[in-house]
Amino acid sequence: MNLFKRMYYRHILRHYAIKHDRWANITTEMQLLQGLSTLERTRLRELSTVFLHQKQLTGVRLQINDEIRVTIAAQACLPILDLGIGLLEG
Repeated sequence: MNLFKRMYYRHILRHYAIKHDRWANITTEMQLLQGLSTLERTRLRELSTVFLHQKQLTGVRLQINDEIRVTIAAQACLPILDLGIGLLEG
């Protein structure tokens, strides 16, 4: 990853990070994430933050609230946890 992308991702994580208590409240109940270590959960939170900053989620007959957004982001980023956010670009 080049220098500018790393700086961009750091900026997103610094200014738009999913709040820790919000993340914990939502993801604690997700069975899919039960086997993750603390480090993996931290990386997933970072990936999810970048994902939500880059993607726009639109509901059809459903209001997309913060809980739904974080749940979708966590599930979308779980398969690329060790591969990086670059796979979800575009």
